Amino acid sequence: MNIYTYYEKLDNNLEPLVNVWKESWVRQGFNPIVLTREDSEKSFLFKDYYNFIQRVHVSVSGDTLNDPWCLAAQLEIVAFTTICDEASYVSDYDVINKNFISKTTETKLHWRDSCCSCFASGNKESWIEYVNFLLEQEQTIINWCLQEKTKTKRKHYHDQDFLIAIEKIGLEKNVYEMSRSPDLCKMYFPTTKEQDIKLYHLSHSNIGQVIKRYKKYNKIFNVEDSHIDYSNSEEIRLNIAREIIEM
Repeated sequence: MNIYTYYEKLDNNLEPLVNVWKESWVRQGFNPIVLTREDSEKSFLFKDYYNFIQRVHVSVSGDTLNDPWCLAAQLEIVAFTTICDEASYVSDYDVINKNFISKTTETKLHWRDSCCSCFASGNKESWIEYVNFLLEQEQTIINWCLQEKTKTKRKHYHDQDFLIAIEKIGLEKNVYEMSRSPDLCKMYFPTTKEQDIKLYHLSHSNIGQVIKRYKKYNKIFNVEDSHIDYSNSEEIRLNIAREIIEM
């Protein structure tokens, strides 16, 4: 069964983490596939979605989206419209498989960490339906982002923001399903590694908390609590990912 992720090489080289992501899924019997900007651009919905993203940002922030990380997070959604017709999983490349072996036959889009977009299942048709639904909800998304801008002063919005904006209406219209399992997509901490967790989501937030809570990481990587150096935190994240697949 296929599991897809999306990766663009930007200012940080995260290919070692992507390779550990691949290995973690291969070990549990999956076929991991890494999609790129080239795959996004192959989608017949690419231009419509790209222009939609930019219209939203102009309406909310007065300028187009030029942050490379947020743009990559957005374009992964349209890349998923190019996957196979069979049921498949998609995940962020920091979702590391410890012992998740379940194979789904569900082709409908299913967000498997509630309103977090880090792990989902579906097929090509369901992702196309989702992108078209986002396009239809442009004003709803703009309104949500405007409210978020008032609260947080943020100027850039990515795929999870758009999902949060249309969460309720998408569920009401049966565009997708949502669920959350206590053993999937959990944060990693050294004290939880013996628990029966199948998937760890090693987000930047998770690694930042590890650095703050566990002095041994600070000592090894010379990171002060008051300043998280993300070039060092990426090394921590990679080491933790390797540890997880060897558990």
